[in-house]
This record gives sequence, structure tokens and C-alpha cells, in this order.
Amino acid sequence: MRNNLFIAHTPLQNFVIKLIIEQYFYGVDNVRNYLFTSVELDSGLNYFDEIYIINKNSTFKKIINLFQCKYKITRIIATQNSNSIFIPHTSALIDNFLFYGVSHKDYNVDLNFYYEGILYLYNYRETYKFQTHFKRLIFGFLLGICYKYNPNITPFNSNLVNKVYTLFPEHTVAPKEKLQKIKVNIDRYVALDKVLILGGRPSLLTDIEIQKIYNTILNFYNSSFSNFKSLFKGHHADSSGNFEKVVDLDFENITQHSPVEEIIEIYQPKIVISYPSSGLINLKSMYGNKIDLYSYYINEKKDNLKFLWPIFENVGINLKFI
Repeated sequence: MRNNLFIAHTPLQNFVIKLIIEQYFYGVDNVRNYLFTSVELDSGLNYFDEIYIINKNSTFKKIINLFQCKYKITRIIATQNSNSIFIPHTSALIDNFLFYGVSHKDYNVDLNFYYEGILYLYNYRETYKFQTHFKRLIFGFLLGICYKYNPNITPFNSNLVNKVYTLFPEHTVAPKEKLQKIKVNIDRYVALDKVLILGGRPSLLTDIEIQKIYNTILNFYNSSFSNFKSLFKGHHADSSGNFEKVVDLDFENITQHSPVEEIIEIYQPKIVISYPSSGLINLKSMYGNKIDLYSYYINEKKDNLKFLWPIFENVGINLKFI
């Protein structure tokens, strides 16, 4: 028997995990798939033998759920079975514990990373933020976890890492022998006369700057696609209301927990417009020329995109600075 333990914190991570199971572990005998996630699933529940939701609505519930999560994981890997652990990075508390705090040899564990946006596409290093890391230290202390800070949260070259599952092995910074391709080509897609605007609250942009991008997107829509139905999908955690402050068209708001990579076939847009994000790269990989992708960013902050820009050019995403 092999236990696969997947740790997720975002809708995109839930989505990628389901792809991994679908392509490598679904219906395989003597394999049990466990999911520990901070985000509810809307689909693919049948891929997992057990699902544990980490409630973050309050600090107390979060601590209790994290303790239960750690206890359950420890119980699973303490059996005589083989264990495969899948984490997106080592930054989050449980992921950090599974990388640094578990004896992989004693518990018969192989550890794997899986794709989580652009941090897999260059030598990403997490910026130290005292408040964030102090909170992890305190939470870790309460859970009996010794949190270890390391700016390199995707140490692909570590001997502890077995495989790196990624949508883009040709762009992922990792040893070639560890790369495992996640297939996402979807041939049955039929594009309709719809424009999907993707929004959110990027940490590197101010509210004024993101509103400027939205205004540019809306002008582009009005001049080129005004006869198309308009859709808007914001980030489920964004409460800024920046889009609503500048919008002057009749749009359908489809903001939800599921990532755009998962819901795109429901709405079938021909055009997707956004600020630069890994979601655009994912869509280009999945649908190729079936969807036209446009992206806008602030010219004064173009250095923010020094790692993302070449990939946009390589895959054929239209990127303009304003």
C-alpha cells in the first residue's frame, strides 16, 4: 500500500493536484490519496480517499485544524506503508514541517514538489517579512513544530526531493531527471464571443495602479470587442472593489474559489485580458491559439516582470506597458 499525501493552500494548487492524480494515480490499485487543503473543493472529490479542510476563518480554528492535520499526517506516515508527500513549497507551516521536521528515511517517505505559478520558473527566493515569519514561529511552537526559515522555498536540488511535477518542464528550474510533466492540453474547447477580464489585488501594485490597468483594459474592450459578452473573474480573497470603481459596462461577475484554469470551459471565452500572472501562461499552455491573451502592466514597474516577461514572449502572450 502507498499513501499519497497532498498539501494545498490555494484553488490553483487544488486544481494541479487533481491533474496529478488523474494522470498518475487515479484508479491505481493499492494507492490511497489524502488531501489536506485550506480551500474547499467544488469538483474532483472522487479523486481522494480522504479530504481534510484547514479552516482559516479564525486563529483558534486554524490552530486546532493545523494540529489535527499534523496529527493525522503523522499517523498516516507512521504506518508500515510507503508514503509520497506532495507540497508546493516549504514556506507554509505544515509544508515546512514535512520537509525539515520529518525523517524521510525512518518513515519511508519520498517528497515531491508540484507546480505553483511563476515561482517554479526561476530561482525564486522568498522575501523575509518579520510579522509573517514570527507568526509561523509562534504557531509552530503551539503545534510542536520547529519552523525553519529559508528564503529558498523550492530547493529542487535537495537530495530530499524525488520528483517535481510541473506544467512547464522546459521552463522549470529543477534537475531534468526530477521533472515530471503535467499534461493540460484540452482539445475539445470551443471559444465563444466572450471576453473574460481577470482581476485581483497584486501585492506589487497600488490600488491606483490596478485601477489604471482596469481602465486600459476596459478601453481596449470597448474599442475592439464591444459586441462580445463581458465577464469578470476577480480573486476570491480580493475585497478592494477596484474593478467595480472603474467599470462602466454590463458585465457578469463570475468570481469564485475555483481557479480560472478549472472553470474556463464553463464560460468559453475567446479573449482573456489581465495584468501579468501565471494563470495566463497556464491558459496558453492548455488552449494554445483557441484563446487570445492580452496583458497590461505599469511601465514604471516593468522590472517586476524580469522573470515573467521572457516566458510571456516565448509562449505568445501579448504584453503591453502603460
